[in-house]
Amino acid sequence: MDYGERKARRLTRGEIAIRWASLTAMALIAAGTLAGILAQRMARQAAEAPYWTLAGPACPTLTAAAARATPVGPSFDYGDVDFARAYGDVSCTQRPYAGTLGLATYPVCEFTSPDVLKITVAGRAVYFRPGPGQPATVAVKRGVASCVEASNFR
Repeated sequence: MDYGERKARRLTRGEIAIRWASLTAMALIAAGTLAGILAQRMARQAAEAPYWTLAGPACPTLTAAAARATPVGPSFDYGDVDFARAYGDVSCTQRPYAGTLGLATYPVCEFTSPDVLKITVAGRAVYFRPGPGQPATVAVKRGVASCVEASNFR
């Protein structure tokens, strides 16, 4: 007896082949688009690398007691790191770790003339004291802050 229900029609081999070809084409288009986006991102990051990768003398460090004697201004959070400075302006970005296609990054901040820097990572503070009026760049890789007395940010 037929109660008005229809059984699903079986697909022909040609229809199955067309569906698989369509799915394959869509997957290839998506993979190509993703590869293009990653290539553009990596090219942009490579072009920016010289601006954010600076060499210079290491910033002198301060003990917590010595740093308390020198006031720092309000702090700001950037990339799970708390940055504070006494003076000047700052510009920050996220830089990619090598070999991660830009998917894993670390914060880098350039300061115009900070005088004193307090960098807090995972509740642990590190203090730097670039020379008076000296620019500085701080990178925090894998939870460790480093500072050089150099900056492109003006």
